[in-house]
Amino acid sequence: RAAAARAGASFLAFDARGHGASSGSIEDLTLSHLVRDLDVAVDAVVPPGADLVALGSSLGGLTPAGWSVGRPDPPRAAALPAP
Repeated sequence: RAAAARAGASFLAFDARGHGASSGSIEDLTLSHLVRDLDVAVDAVVPPGADLVALGSSLGGLTPAGWSVGRPDPPRAAALPAP
């Protein structure tokens, strides 16, 4: 976060529904829900037209991978080990 702030970049740590401190139930967990949740979070935090780098592993990598497909403004780069 601090490095992003020093660089003038936005920082979003996405905590999927039903995981960690997020509300929701893991029983409601579907890729389409996660993609929609990520879309809402990005729209709330990342300024329009800003470069975005997606990082995630396992389900945390699958979510931005699915979110990126077909977007007019996909992430500039991604590191998604074991999506």
